[in-house]
Amino acid sequence: MLHYKTINSPTLGLLRQLLEIPEFQNLRLVGGTSLALQIGHRKSIDLDLFGQLKTDEFEISKILSSIGDSILLHKTPNIFIYTINEIKVDIVNYPYHWIEDVLKDDNLNLAGKKDISAMKLAAITGRGSKKDFIDLYFLLQEFSLERILSFYQEKYYDGS
Repeated sequence: MLHYKTINSPTLGLLRQLLEIPEFQNLRLVGGTSLALQIGHRKSIDLDLFGQLKTDEFEISKILSSIGDSILLHKTPNIFIYTINEIKVDIVNYPYHWIEDVLKDDNLNLAGKKDISAMKLAAITGRGSKKDFIDLYFLLQEFSLERILSFYQEKYYDGS
């Protein structure tokens, strides 16, 4: 059962819209929002979608514009950061190695906690924001630090 109280209704609605788009169906919600929906530990306001898109960057922009007021904030070859109806959405188009199968719940594609654990370690080494440490604290209630480190090594075995 997902903890919907952790995400605002417009953000949840946008997530549902995005994951219904055929080109986006291989994406998974990752990060703090995915974890919050799974364990209910904090509120989350943004969407981080990772996976392989079935389209190019021009089509992404066209699709997102059709959903609502979309503004491209930043772009690299594999990362697209938008606001859509004032909701921050990061889309990472990369063939990640997933530790766990996609968690499908209520027509949402979520990354599992093992993948989120590994990604939180990567985020902490890159930016170390307060919310990443809060998420890691709650993940440590389920997994030992040794296991989380092993998830990291398994996920990023190729240095990506």
